[in-house]
Amino acid sequence: MPKKILIIIWYLWSFSFCLAQTASNSAGTASNLLLRFGTNARIAGLGESFTGLVDDENALYYNPGGLSDLKFGMVSLNHTEWFEDIRIDNITFAYNFSQRFGLAAGLSHMWMPALQGKDYLGQATESFNVSSSILHIGLAYKIVSGFNFGLGTKYFIDNLAGYSASGFAFDAGMYFETFISGLSVGLAVQNLGGKIKYDQEAQNIPLSYRVGLAYKIYSADLSIAADVVKSLDTEYGINVGAEYVFQNQFSLHVGNKYFFNGTLTPSFGAGFHLKNQYHLYYTFATFSDLGGTHRLGFAFHFDTPATKKWKRSLQMPGVPIELRPPSYVYASIKGEELIVTWGYVKGATYNVYARHSSQEEWQKINKTPLKSTTLKFKKPTTKGQLYFRITSIMNNKESINSKEAILNVQ
Repeated sequence: MPKKILIIIWYLWSFSFCLAQTASNSAGTASNLLLRFGTNARIAGLGESFTGLVDDENALYYNPGGLSDLKFGMVSLNHTEWFEDIRIDNITFAYNFSQRFGLAAGLSHMWMPALQGKDYLGQATESFNVSSSILHIGLAYKIVSGFNFGLGTKYFIDNLAGYSASGFAFDAGMYFETFISGLSVGLAVQNLGGKIKYDQEAQNIPLSYRVGLAYKIYSADLSIAADVVKSLDTEYGINVGAEYVFQNQFSLHVGNKYFFNGTLTPSFGAGFHLKNQYHLYYTFATFSDLGGTHRLGFAFHFDTPATKKWKRSLQMPGVPIELRPPSYVYASIKGEELIVTWGYVKGATYNVYARHSSQEEWQKINKTPLKSTTLKFKKPTTKGQLYFRITSIMNNKESINSKEAILNVQ
């Protein structure tokens, strides 16, 4: 029995060193560190700075509040080659039931080849296995345009040299867009739950807090993100990352994790994208003491019934679906002025459409196509809900409508 206890202690110390990457006064006090391990190749390339970005299925693992903004159904597969022959595999499925409600589920599994046991004399004993599995489920709801809230739950099982433990953990997250075009904020708490016991002693799971900012420069197809992260058994850390997309076919990712003890963990990645439907990612991350790690990922995006219905309802006769509308629309009131802003589409001009909740027909506001991504006019005197949609115009062809922004006029 003492031999197995020593083996478990060795495993926990080794894996926590690999995953936490920094020392803390409470280091070693948390178990099942797979609960906070980033399995996705794309997000690893961003230094895991994703709390405020959350633009794909990985919102499930960083901030479930982002799941209600999914533009497609998604399936992703990821494989990680870690240290000491540790391998981690993950599959994630995400689905948008409507423009307000999104759901995701994922399964992660960590394993390594069987390890040879040793007695106190150093002689070989029976071999043993170490593994960990987690089932994730998350859902989110768009409370109002630009503000989302999500919840997640996890069921995990750990097997450490014949000792096993299982339990539940819970996540909560918020995501909202700011008044600054392209700037978004995310807040999340992860791994809320009780202690788990492998043999005699109960241990905490790695409770974590995340605050993230993301800024999308639509005119340059560039996203920049930063997270501040604090876990139960680590010091504060800052994750930063950037993603550049070239002609919707190639992407480059660079990121870094910086901990307040001076530890750096740079990462570099690339992606290949086909028809905005098939996505292949690779990321290499370096650790100053332990060497390099590799992640490979594949994602498939598909239209859900909600997406197809939305596209059919907005499709304009004779207009090719490939012409892209602005990716977002935001409406606000400042004083006596109503301001509508929307995402930049390279090379396009724009039309702005609006309707009151008492009307069924959409009306075009501008007389000639707009070059700006902002339109200001006097606040309407009629109370109620106003709806806005934007189209892009290129080569005398008009796109489908964007998602609509909703504004309450009091």
